[in-house]
Amino acid sequence: MRVLGAFLFNTLCNFGIGLIVAKFLGPAEYGFALALATALTIQIALLDWIRLGAVRFYSERVRAAEPTIRATLDTAFALISFGIVAIAVIVAFLDTGLDPTRGLMGLALGVSIANGLFDYRTALVRARFHDRLYGRLVIVKNVVSLVLTGGAAFLFESAPMALIGGILSLAGSILTAWAAMADQGAETSQARLAEQLIVPSQYRGPFARFIALLLPGLCATGMIHFAVNPIFQIGKKTAPVIGAALIGGVINGVLVLLLAGGADASGFAIAQSGAAIASLAALLAFAARTRPHWPALRDLAAIAISTGAMVLVLLPLPKAAPGMLTLAAEIVVGIAVFATLMLAFDAIGLRQLLIARVFAKPAEVR
Repeated sequence: MRVLGAFLFNTLCNFGIGLIVAKFLGPAEYGFALALATALTIQIALLDWIRLGAVRFYSERVRAAEPTIRATLDTAFALISFGIVAIAVIVAFLDTGLDPTRGLMGLALGVSIANGLFDYRTALVRARFHDRLYGRLVIVKNVVSLVLTGGAAFLFESAPMALIGGILSLAGSILTAWAAMADQGAETSQARLAEQLIVPSQYRGPFARFIALLLPGLCATGMIHFAVNPIFQIGKKTAPVIGAALIGGVINGVLVLLLAGGADASGFAIAQSGAAIASLAALLAFAARTRPHWPALRDLAAIAISTGAMVLVLLPLPKAAPGMLTLAAEIVVGIAVFATLMLAFDAIGLRQLLIARVFAKPAEVR
């Protein structure tokens, strides 16, 4: 119950702080929301698997008997974070101009690391059933975030300052309990290099079945957060978003009652996907009433074809031997196929934008 209370407290505080930031920043600093969306995407794509690995493999017994597991998780997080930092530096400082979005995106990558570290460390604490320490971390983070993030939005009315406040609040809460979360014998030298520590081979079959059922819902969720929700955020309308969430919750409950009697958890996966798709459909219906400017069908078709081609090319790779090379190949090949086709179709004017950017003449200094 203590963990549940801390979780609800964290959720309510995040919601409240979000409203405070939105009030004082206003539409002019909408880059704050875009930066948070970018941070969340990077965190889920690159860092969230480490948190899930901690939930699955870490415990009080493992902490004492197998410190190499903690060392491996810590090392993986550090290596990926260094990569993100390098990208952030390039994004923020490569251009000699004063493009404000570059600094904002650089800060977004910093938020992804800070939030990923907070989620990972709190996962370690929960895995040891240290409810009191978990509650303390959540309380400290939200109190400091209210002061720094909300205060920065109020005093400076600046998205970058609010993001810096968020980074400091996340990092500060972790530092207050750093010693309590340390493990003896979990030095970097003890880390294992072996894809199998995180997802052993015996788990791949069930994961493959469930992820196939969850992918439509995951796609719908991405569309909700990054394509449709901004329509209502810009218009400062929260009622449609809440209504769509309630519709999704009802659909989820109905589908669980109808499908949960199967031999495995496939019914729950279908219910999750169905709920997300229902929420997306409801949001699209609400958005249609605002007469938004929708993307061109040609651009949507180009994105769909590029994504489908990427999936087809990557289908054989999961059968390859697991390891960092296979993972790197999946990432590089997937990006290359998608980007090539998007440029070939000139989707959303991407080819012309790239040409204009690469061959733009430098401004004359007077």
